[in-house]
Amino acid sequence: MFSLEGLLVREVAFDFRVMIRFIPDAELYLNGPVTIRSADGQLMVDHDPAAFGTGPSAFVRVFNRRVVRSELAGDGTLTVEFEDDYTLVTPPHDDYEAWEYWHTDGSSVYARVGGGEPTIFGPRDGPPGPDV
Repeated sequence: MFSLEGLLVREVAFDFRVMIRFIPDAELYLNGPVTIRSADGQLMVDHDPAAFGTGPSAFVRVFNRRVVRSELAGDGTLTVEFEDDYTLVTPPHDDYEAWEYWHTDGSSVYARVGGGEPTIFGPRDGPPGPDV
């Protein structure tokens, strides 16, 4: 079962996408638009990697925060709630996998292009992940 609960953010990096590395040994890649909201609903981050200058530095708000809940919606939307009440949401995208998750045990989860139930590979069932 896919869950990010209890993982601690240890790194946030940016290139053509956002990478969040967790302790212990897991990575989440956000390839599409993503938002982060505070507990009162205030928009803290509205990032689209295809639109430069949309505020990736605001992702530091989740650095060193633990995941308290994660949810995969049937349409492929990933929601991650962090301690201190920040919530990250990344919906599916019509042209590419909006997000992907890798664990060092070989398990991985991919958003499907266009939405729908994510593809889940168990340990060592799927292709090897990055840095594994």
